[in-house]
Amino acid sequence: MPNSKKTVRSKATSGRTGGLLGVTGKKKISRGQLLAVIALVVAIGGYVVFKSLAATSVGSLEAEAMIASGAQIIDDSAASGAKGLKLTTAAPATGTLTTIAPGTSVAVRAKAVACQGNPTVKVMLDGQQVLLASVSSSSWTTLSVSLPVAQAEHAVSIALSNPLEKRKCVRQLLLDEVQVLGSPVAATPTPTPSPEVTPGTSTAPTPEPIPSGFITTSGTNFIKDGQTFKFHGFNSYGMAGCYNGTPYTTTQLDAYFSSLPSNGVTRLWAFRTYGTDRIKTIVDAAARHNQHLILTLADGISSCGELDYAVNGTHSGKTLAYYQSGWKNEWLTWVRTIVPIFKDNPTVMMWETINEPGQRGAIPDLATWQAYFQGTSDAIRALDPNHIISVGANAPGNFGGVSNYNTLMATTNINAVSFHDYAYQYEGGKVVSNNFNVAKAAGVAANKPYYGGEAGQLAGASGCAVTPASRAAYMKAKADAYFAGGIGGLNYWEYAPSRASWVPACAHEMYPGDPIINQVKNYVTP
Repeated sequence: MPNSKKTVRSKATSGRTGGLLGVTGKKKISRGQLLAVIALVVAIGGYVVFKSLAATSVGSLEAEAMIASGAQIIDDSAASGAKGLKLTTAAPATGTLTTIAPGTSVAVRAKAVACQGNPTVKVMLDGQQVLLASVSSSSWTTLSVSLPVAQAEHAVSIALSNPLEKRKCVRQLLLDEVQVLGSPVAATPTPTPSPEVTPGTSTAPTPEPIPSGFITTSGTNFIKDGQTFKFHGFNSYGMAGCYNGTPYTTTQLDAYFSSLPSNGVTRLWAFRTYGTDRIKTIVDAAARHNQHLILTLADGISSCGELDYAVNGTHSGKTLAYYQSGWKNEWLTWVRTIVPIFKDNPTVMMWETINEPGQRGAIPDLATWQAYFQGTSDAIRALDPNHIISVGANAPGNFGGVSNYNTLMATTNINAVSFHDYAYQYEGGKVVSNNFNVAKAAGVAANKPYYGGEAGQLAGASGCAVTPASRAAYMKAKADAYFAGGIGGLNYWEYAPSRASWVPACAHEMYPGDPIINQVKNYVTP
């Protein structure tokens, strides 16, 4: 039955580890009891340290204590507190969860009753979606997402996002409990006097060093293991399945990565629609061949099924609402899923928050752009202290002009300046694009590396004004000029293992055997 008349507050707890069961059987320790114990221990000169092999709950909320119109409280001996909450409509269960320490993840314990498909749980924290996941198990299972959670009261909403009622079945989402997990809470010991500081020395903490193998930045250079790092490679956006509808096979991945120079860099789409397993397969293949990846997390053009807030379907761009706050929904949920998986993996060189924002669809004003650049990069940095973060920017006009572009590229937590180059088509065949000149100036002004995320030219073996061989010569002249001009890296658009049926004879694609592939492999940076 619905529990619509209660004032709902959570039980903030400490010392609970791993799963979502109470500390001792079904009996729970209240926050007040816990604090009293800690205070008593401190009073007699000691302090409490909780040790665990798993994260510790710093706040929990029982599902049956939440307000949920149309929901039903159920008896279940396997649930925490021996009760749960059954949702069969889209009406959310809401409540307040109080944390007694900062948290590092949110976990919900749920199970499913399927009906022509599994239920999908949607979790909101303080008005922002943090988890959207299918629940397939008919037994209690825990679903979690990594994200920083402040020590505070938090508004929680949990909903069945895909309700379905048929003549013979009703889709059901059963909820037990939601928790915020974090580091174990300990009472503060008696302070130790600070050591005497010699004048002229610093007491600031030393930053954690970036692990070996990671690519970082120093001024306008990329750095790997203490040495300046330059890259020259390709885009292969379809690796995860966009190009011809299926992801590259292991054989295709190994053939491609083995054709590149050691420490090469490939840029590709890593969209939510592909899921983590496909991306992991690609990362593992790149690692086998000592390669690095730029993973682009969304598409400003709205292609390849990445249609969140699309203006009007594929290739229509994003709406203004996406840049204002829409990114905080599906995109942020994806970031909180994929970034923690690879945050310690040096095969990933860089995260790009999005490809070509503003290229199609809305072009926001500067204030909206600034909030978007800062918010999206901050969201990644909160989860990943190691990797470079950038935006797959195309050209200054996508942001309202050069002045806006310069301002945005100076954003804190945007660590590198991007531009795209199709000068042969759009700038009268020039070798050095004006986009390069603008990006270089922005990078020097912001003291950040600048790189060409895309550089393309239409070519074909027959029936085209440009042959693959002449394209390779044009691109070599471009690379020579750009590397002499201090660029950090250049990726050509784009490699494909074979020609898809929809690709015209004159295209940007570069297939196995194209002379530019050996050119890249043997290229010596000026």
